[in-house]
Amino acid sequence: MVDPFRRRDSRRVPHHAETEAPELQFGVQGEGGKPLPNGRSVDFEATAPLFELPPRASAAYLGTYLMALLEGLVTQSRVGLFLDVVTRAHTLTMLDQDVYWSDVVEAHLDGAQRETLREVLALLVELSGMLNLDDEQVTRFRARV
Repeated sequence: MVDPFRRRDSRRVPHHAETEAPELQFGVQGEGGKPLPNGRSVDFEATAPLFELPPRASAAYLGTYLMALLEGLVTQSRVGLFLDVVTRAHTLTMLDQDVYWSDVVEAHLDGAQRETLREVLALLVELSGMLNLDDEQVTRFRARV
């Protein structure tokens, strides 16, 4: 049996550490398409919550947050609890915000991406008990589907 708590990679990389490892610098580009000297972009944190990112970046990262939420639901169904409280709460909160839908979803996702997001919302409504969504949240999610 696979231990879900075992880390796949035991190497520790300090948060925001300068690194010589080129594979850890994901080709982040600065002005004029040139890589920034430290591999990081200005005013951007890769782990920033969706609401702290510019709308276009938030739209780009939404899929990652949704996958984490869905993987957490799989874990919860198998072991009875979920592990990533912050990502789950944050993702559900963003999906429940009208301003997020107007400024990010409608403005920066294409039709197929919005349709996929609506399918995910329909699944979340079906699993509302696992997510502990209240009736108002379920109603708002259903309205977006």
